[in-house]
Amino acid sequence: RGGGKAALEVQNAILNINGVTITNLASSGYGILPSGNTTLNVYDGIIEGGTSAISSNATYAVTPQINIFGGQIKGHYYGMYLPGQTVTTISGGFVEGINMRMGNVRVTGDAQIGPARMTATDSDDIGVEINTSGNIWLGDAITMLVGQYAASQTQSDSIDATLTIEENAKVSSNF
Repeated sequence: RGGGKAALEVQNAILNINGVTITNLASSGYGILPSGNTTLNVYDGIIEGGTSAISSNATYAVTPQINIFGGQIKGHYYGMYLPGQTVTTISGGFVEGINMRMGNVRVTGDAQIGPARMTATDSDDIGVEINTSGNIWLGDAITMLVGQYAASQTQSDSIDATLTIEENAKVSSNF
């Protein structure tokens, strides 16, 4: 589960968020963790996490879907951490940085992707992190480090990753 508990974890369901605030500011916490074959739809509201506001699960053989139509997605590190084969569409709202390791992310419409808050320090061993798994805190608006994130050597997740930015979407390190 990415090392922390979520304020709201949903598995194999549809979750619609509209006009509410969901917060988990624990140092290893997530706002929402859609796991299994969950569909998460965010229309409006604020989602905050001590690590990431939204983090998908890298569980073998599942494909969560995340749709951001509006709202604010804010995390202490990244707004969204996507380690698995998540299908994500962001067509509105503001996301404070995206860190993806695999899956498909489409940024379109009125979406705004700003920089992540936290960046790597001199004590972070980025090489180890890239070669294993987990978040990398580079501070970019979008960090795409494609790599396997399987539970064991006998399971293998596809390491396909696609990032599409189109239409009026804005991606900037200066929002």
